[in-house]
Amino acid sequence: MTTGRGHVHVHTGLRCAVLEPCLEREPDALGQDGDRLGLVVTGSPDRDRIVRPHPAVATEVALLLAQRPQPLHGRQPYGTARTAQWTTLAGVNARAKSFDYAVSLDETWDARSDRGGGVLAGADEDAWTPEHLVLAGLARCTLTSLRYHCVRADVVLTARAAARGTVTKRAEDDRFALVEIVVEAEVSFDPKPDEAAVAELLAKGERDCFVGASLTASPTYVWRVA
Repeated sequence: MTTGRGHVHVHTGLRCAVLEPCLEREPDALGQDGDRLGLVVTGSPDRDRIVRPHPAVATEVALLLAQRPQPLHGRQPYGTARTAQWTTLAGVNARAKSFDYAVSLDETWDARSDRGGGVLAGADEDAWTPEHLVLAGLARCTLTSLRYHCVRADVVLTARAAARGTVTKRAEDDRFALVEIVVEAEVSFDPKPDEAAVAELLAKGERDCFVGASLTASPTYVWRVA
């Protein structure tokens, strides 16, 4: 686009205007520099004193913890890698990931898992009461949770555990239930993290045990670290 810069020349008895052509930048300066918008830190001025706008955000929702609620478009100064999947929702609440489990008992009360494996004999009912199975599930769930976090931290876990519980009437509803539960575990790590990292791993192991989180009586955990 060209416009004119006016000069007035005075001649004898006449006045005439002469236009000197010059180039003019597009009025939409951001449009001219659109190819450079993603290459600078957003919000910083360029050489023309134009403030870069922040990139648009998509209407997406993060379903995992410790992640951005909405991903940014375009190149970013802190990197472009995405480590998690994003689920687009259209006016509905986000649903958390779910895990399903099932067991079956035949007429002799032999128990079978929906995932196959061995049979838990119903004839052992006196030795393996339902309460024993709850405690076994809690102890194993606790170690499974801890192992999961150790794998994420590149640490090899060696562990064993024991659990005990007391059933009596609860004061609040006069019903028999597990009112006291204790899990004791001996663990070692290779390589062994520092004390703060060990404490964090143990806390995550307790927190993310599904069975422990499902019990009305919160278990007490005792850890012995080699």
